[in-house]
Amino acid sequence: MAEAYEQLKTENEALRKDAERYRWLRLGI
Repeated sequence: MAEAYEQLKTENEALRKDAERYRWLRLGI
């Protein structure tokens, strides 16, 4: 199940980056 875990980690990382980018956009920076 290591592969599935790695995939999940990668997706989670991408989601976190998108969330941060969205937060900056909302702040108008």
